[in-house]
Amino acid sequence: MDERRKRNLKLHVSHSFEDEKDEEFELLPSTPNTPLVGSPSSNSGISPSLQTFSKSSDRNPHSISGASSPSIDSNVTSPHVAALQQLFNQRQTSVVHERQSSHNSHSSSQHTGNVSSIHFAEEDKHDGKLSNSSSRSSFFLPDHYDDVQRTVKSMGEISVDTQDSATYQNTPFPCGNIRFAGKREEGAELKKHYVCVPWDSAPYDLTFFMDKFWNMRSPKIVLSIISGVHHFKVWKNPRMKDQFKKGIIRAANRTEMWVITNGIDDGVSSMIGEAVQEENILRANSRYNLSQLRPDAVKKFHKLTMIGVMPKHKISYQDLLDGSDCINVTNEGCKFKKDIYELNPDHTHFIMVETETPDDKEKVQYVEFRFNFERQLQCQLGRPRRYKRLLSFGSDDETSEIIEPTTQPIPVIGLVIQGSPRGIDLVLFYLRNKMPIVVVKGSGGCADLLAYAIEESQERSADSSLILHNRAVPDLNAKPDGDYEEHHLKPELLKMIVHTFPNTFKENDFAKNVLRDKILECVSLATEDERTFVTILNTQGWDANLADLDKYILKALFKSEIKSNSRWRERAYKDLTLLLDWNRPDLAQSEIFSSRDFSRIKVDKTLFEKSLMKTDREEFVSLFLDQGFLIHKYLNHKHLKYLFDKAEDSEFFTTVCLEGVLGKTHIIPDQPLPQDFLVNDLNKLVAKLSGIKDFVQPYELSMNSVELYVLDPVVAERKAINCLIIWAVLFSRPKLAKVLWYRCDEPIPVALICSNMYRELSKCSMELYQRTEMETCAKYVSITMTTDVFKIPVIN
Repeated sequence: MDERRKRNLKLHVSHSFEDEKDEEFELLPSTPNTPLVGSPSSNSGISPSLQTFSKSSDRNPHSISGASSPSIDSNVTSPHVAALQQLFNQRQTSVVHERQSSHNSHSSSQHTGNVSSIHFAEEDKHDGKLSNSSSRSSFFLPDHYDDVQRTVKSMGEISVDTQDSATYQNTPFPCGNIRFAGKREEGAELKKHYVCVPWDSAPYDLTFFMDKFWNMRSPKIVLSIISGVHHFKVWKNPRMKDQFKKGIIRAANRTEMWVITNGIDDGVSSMIGEAVQEENILRANSRYNLSQLRPDAVKKFHKLTMIGVMPKHKISYQDLLDGSDCINVTNEGCKFKKDIYELNPDHTHFIMVETETPDDKEKVQYVEFRFNFERQLQCQLGRPRRYKRLLSFGSDDETSEIIEPTTQPIPVIGLVIQGSPRGIDLVLFYLRNKMPIVVVKGSGGCADLLAYAIEESQERSADSSLILHNRAVPDLNAKPDGDYEEHHLKPELLKMIVHTFPNTFKENDFAKNVLRDKILECVSLATEDERTFVTILNTQGWDANLADLDKYILKALFKSEIKSNSRWRERAYKDLTLLLDWNRPDLAQSEIFSSRDFSRIKVDKTLFEKSLMKTDREEFVSLFLDQGFLIHKYLNHKHLKYLFDKAEDSEFFTTVCLEGVLGKTHIIPDQPLPQDFLVNDLNKLVAKLSGIKDFVQPYELSMNSVELYVLDPVVAERKAINCLIIWAVLFSRPKLAKVLWYRCDEPIPVALICSNMYRELSKCSMELYQRTEMETCAKYVSITMTTDVFKIPVIN
């Protein structure tokens, strides 16, 4: 090995601080007990953890995980130490002054819309205030945020219930809060935000208001519910209703998603409100029960954001929505005959559209406003996200990060359920602008009309292409012939329209023909080249299940995307991130990994880490490894410790491993483990469970991750896989351990080690179910070794 490269690596590892994860870096000063790298409190230029790594390597030269690692010369100094020290001192000073100034200006800032800027700038020597000379490193925070909220992470997660929009005096639109009688959550009254917006307002003005005054940030996906209230019919099948509610909540729980409805306390929006109410009750009960056992066992959920957009004059208490103060309302039931409705109390935000006159022209204005608003949501709202670009094989990993915000639009997808005739106008807006929609066939209303027309057209076109062009595969993009459309499709559509809406179109031939022509225009816009913008969800099919709503939403998104352009790698990363959030490995395999383009790129380290951090993502780990991902290039000592610190569902590791095996006490939830955890505690833990000393060599992992191999790449990959298997065992993830075990080149010894660790962990488990689970895992590993290594069939 080149001695110069080895020396440079030692300096790089010893003087580098922890990786800054996206959305995780907090602008808080370090505690006195943890000296900064290169600070005066550290006698050498080496972090304490790496000093321990070096001592452990010298102390145990014959470890099972490999040869001993070379020690680090503690007298070596680096010219970068002073620069790092100055950078950290500036960050500490800036945050301290900002926190002091925030207390002084807190009372006055509540009545103004002023926005302050937090940035890493030099301190003004005259008055001790922060300078605004640097704008590139600044981001905006309203003055009334608490000190706890002044972090990069909290910008995207601040609950809107803590903000009082009635205190703003310079808002561009009348706004305020609504308190619904009888609605409580954990003993506190809920406040729902509302804003009144003229129908002809610029969409950007509304999204700017949502950003600055509601502190909202773009989600990863937006779902718009296209339905109606006047023509809504109660679903006869209660099972379908339960599946729909389950599908909406499952999608909202797994990723950051906004759901846009008409906000009315009736129809589909009321069903969604019921689902949100039930989910909030389950969350509150789970939070309370788990907090009684262990504070760190409380699961964190994505915030449920439900936005209602409705004409203001259709609300029964519209006179109260003037933006002057917080109002208290009581829902007494919708008045259908007067076409007056009430707001659903389980939505989080309401946008009241002020139209000119309450007539047919008003309906056109509302549809136009809603579509322009939803199209504007494709643009970034709030602080932009940072994405990575999937690279080709052989590319340098250092160029994978995209520091500038992505130019890819936020996915906005329409979901047509039942739907009134006016909903076809919103569908037309979507299709004319190449935005995907999902049509729920079997729900009734315009959804059934649209699904019938599209399926008939595609079936006729496919048959015609087979006959005329002798195709082996039908061309779904082919258009139906004119005779078929004129003599069959149009008459059938007219009959279905009258049957679906008898009171509206039975005596009105002109309106009936207009609706028919709009549906046929939707059919013509449903496909374009290789892109498809309409996805049919057939609830009457044998495999249909509205609980899998996320599957159809993702399918609609993928089918509408351009298959080849200059930014397909960035789009592939976003699609994989969304699939990983929603845990759809089947779609990842069929829609992304099976494409010819993906065979030319490699999996990003961040995606692989996400698949490890989240529970029940074993199939994604297997897919990534099948694509040729090398674990040893990812697993350095920082990433391994990060997995122990931040992985989901760490209750077993905390209670059984740290407290039960090591005897740790007074463990603070959500606090990082000590810097020397890998060398001292982890190796001690593995030794007690398996009898193997010094199993983990952190310094060697870091050497191998940058291709400065102590032995060779094969050994480096073996050790990295073994470390991840041990991590999976300690976090009680037997399925993940099995996926990794299949790829190790020493299956029998590793299986014996894992089986022995499970048996020892069962002895330290306090709960009966944990002991039973560990004993089952020990038998599971033994059976797996017998059947898969020796190919011996299992006899039941």
